[in-house]
Amino acid sequence: MSHFVNIKTRITEREQLVAALQAMHLQYQASEREDLVVVGYDGKTELAEIVINTGTRYDIGLRRREGSYETVADWWGVKQGSLRHETFGYYAYGVDETTAVLPAG
Repeated sequence: MSHFVNIKTRITEREQLVAALQAMHLQYQASEREDLVVVGYDGKTELAEIVINTGTRYDIGLRRREGSYETVADWWGVKQGSLRHETFGYYAYGVDETTAVLPAG
């Protein structure tokens, strides 16, 4: 049984997403293709363009679907829902068309 859950987001700008991850000092890998492995429960895997190392045995993946990114993760294993909200907050601030600047982290 898979424990992976996909959550659609409104994130569309890859450059701003990566900038948000960097501003948060998160360890991540990024690829132009959906070829990075996201690890979940019992070693099960999914593929993504961006994979965030959560410091646990489980990863958070981001992949483009229908013009925006979705997260893919075993959220039970990640147990870091606040990480998801913080990432989206940094992203939203960075996409602000008037500043296009991320807060210092």
